[in-house]
Amino acid sequence: MTDARILGTGYRSYSGPRLGPRHAVWTLSRHSFERIMGLRRPARYKVLPILTFVIAYLPAVAFIGAIALLPSRRLGQFVPDPGQYYAFVTAALTLFAVLAAPEALCPDKRSHVLGLYLASPLTRTTYLVAKVAAVASAIFLVTLGPPLLLLVGEALQNDGPRGFGPFMTTLSQTVLAGLLLGLQRLPFEVTERIFDRRGLPTPSGTPLPTLAVGVVAIAVTLLAATVTWWRVARAPVTR
Repeated sequence: MTDARILGTGYRSYSGPRLGPRHAVWTLSRHSFERIMGLRRPARYKVLPILTFVIAYLPAVAFIGAIALLPSRRLGQFVPDPGQYYAFVTAALTLFAVLAAPEALCPDKRSHVLGLYLASPLTRTTYLVAKVAAVASAIFLVTLGPPLLLLVGEALQNDGPRGFGPFMTTLSQTVLAGLLLGLQRLPFEVTERIFDRRGLPTPSGTPLPTLAVGVVAIAVTLLAATVTWWRVARAPVTR
């Protein structure tokens, strides 16, 4: 105890590297993605993401196995194309989308960390950009991964689109559909139109106009984005 000392060093300026706002956005986006996926968290937080991935990818693996083991004449219409595949993973898409966005945004407000973020190099806009990037990256693993896996598996088994042109057309349709897909009927309706289909059944039997479907999808997306921005804009900055 005779060697104990109290050193009054006072405040010192930060002398380390200054990586700027871009690094702050990247760090927040990476942290949010890891939180959504249950990475670096206890095992109970990993159960739901793993279950979602199993539900989403297992049908694609099963279909690829069927293509590899059974002759095409026996398969018939058993194996769907990438546009039809989304019907097999509706539950996984809904589950993961409902999980992803709240897990990225809500904890910051509950723990009052949002105000601290806004006092850092992050602004409200860059904060939302980081969160959108994290949520989109997580959801794209479910909306893009399984149909792309199915498309590649069919191509490797010589059972997919014939020729480079048709393959690239199907690939672009799959990517576009996966980027636009979210929840409920409307995004699935958009997906049907991307793959040049009449759309989902309606009570009248008459398909909805494609232009109307696209306009409503854009309007709903903008409305949801506006509500999210409004909620973040009201958050006080903690100094």
